[in-house]
Amino acid sequence: MTHNWRNVTRNLSLTIALVNGAAVVSANAQTIWIPPRPPIAYTADVWGFPCSVGPEGGGACNAGGADQIIGSIVLTPFGHTEGPWDSEPSWSPDATRIAYVSNGQIALMDARSGASSNTGYSGRSPAWSPDGRRLAFVSDQNGEAGIYMLNLDEWNVVRIAVQIGEHPTWSPDSTRIAFACMVETLNSDICAVRSDGTGLVRLTLDPSWDAEPAWSPEGDKIAFVTTRYGGEHLAVLNTDGSGVSQLGGVQGREPAWSLDGRYIAATALYSGIFAMKADGSDGWGITYDGDVLTSHSPSWMPRSLFARFSTSCIGLVCSFDASSSVGATMNYAWNFGDTLTASGRVVSHAFAEGGSRTISLTVTDANGASATEELIFTLNRPPVATFVASCNGLQCSFDGRASSDSDGTIVDYLWRFGDGSAADIGGSGETGKMITHDYPGPGTYRVVLTIRDHSGATGTYSLDVTLHGARRRK
Repeated sequence: MTHNWRNVTRNLSLTIALVNGAAVVSANAQTIWIPPRPPIAYTADVWGFPCSVGPEGGGACNAGGADQIIGSIVLTPFGHTEGPWDSEPSWSPDATRIAYVSNGQIALMDARSGASSNTGYSGRSPAWSPDGRRLAFVSDQNGEAGIYMLNLDEWNVVRIAVQIGEHPTWSPDSTRIAFACMVETLNSDICAVRSDGTGLVRLTLDPSWDAEPAWSPEGDKIAFVTTRYGGEHLAVLNTDGSGVSQLGGVQGREPAWSLDGRYIAATALYSGIFAMKADGSDGWGITYDGDVLTSHSPSWMPRSLFARFSTSCIGLVCSFDASSSVGATMNYAWNFGDTLTASGRVVSHAFAEGGSRTISLTVTDANGASATEELIFTLNRPPVATFVASCNGLQCSFDGRASSDSDGTIVDYLWRFGDGSAADIGGSGETGKMITHDYPGPGTYRVVLTIRDHSGATGTYSLDVTLHGARRRK
């Protein structure tokens, strides 16, 4: 099935300073970071007041009591589960099914229809193997805690790690599993074991808390959470345990790699789920918590496309760069909201004038699947500068009150008098609009007025004044 994705449209009012080409300065060139909404599944905890009886049995809820988590659901790009206690989604490699925890049982769900069934095994933290044939999960089957593996072909379960473990994650070749282990009492570390249960290796030995590993798609790194830097920081290590380093000093929980390895999603310590580049830079929010729902446990959808782009403008000419789109994109189609279109990963477009435009990017892969991202731009019209001059002897008065800004406010007047002196007057009062200047002697002077509006766009006007008065005495 080919599915066409439309990223969540963000009706953001972004102001880009569009300036007349003759007055371009580097400060007016802006790069706008556009946060994407990637296809993910995640857990949403539901907050409220507990009821004295079940929802089907009527009764009253204790609205005067303490607000608390009264249930949880799994949200996907296609819908959500029914609860009452569903959590920790994990996508199958072909993106057709999702494993998750439902009321303490490992369950499987059709990703699109939502039809689900329990596996019959209790546990938590399911992790689908990249070959699609097995599920690793944490359980205490028959009172024996450890990491278990469900073979989906034969439907049998074996315990592969006897240590107290949490949060299993597979290597890309499906031969190893990393997990949070407790080899020493009350000291959580990162361990790895072969999928047949042999070759257990303790990757971290630090006395601080190391947990929640996530194996990178390239197979050379494992992201994890650690307290060794103070607080709960995101970090990475090599698969042999060496090279531990922070991810930009970012704090968070439950890291999850995008399929192409370029991004990491994680649970924020205080609110929602965020994503960032794999080096910890350029973070953006994916979900935002409210009074009713709090989100965590992100899981990226495999084989997914989502469109994203950045832009920078100088004058009315803007460049658009879709290099940060995710997925095996074959085609990039742009619509600039002014009846004109373009194709290509990086394009340039000249707008005829300012105003609001809806810019859209649609990316398409070789199978015909597509994703679209839209953004509303408010293109700022630059202010128009003008003035008149009146001179008496060597003294001139300049009146810039006819200068205007059709969609904003003039906030600064910079007067250059042509004799090496200048006056920079902020605000839009009469003092800035009208000014008097004494010249040192006769001659022709080019006076330049540059005005700046509330968004940083500028307008410039120049006028030559010729003076014949006597030179001032010293």
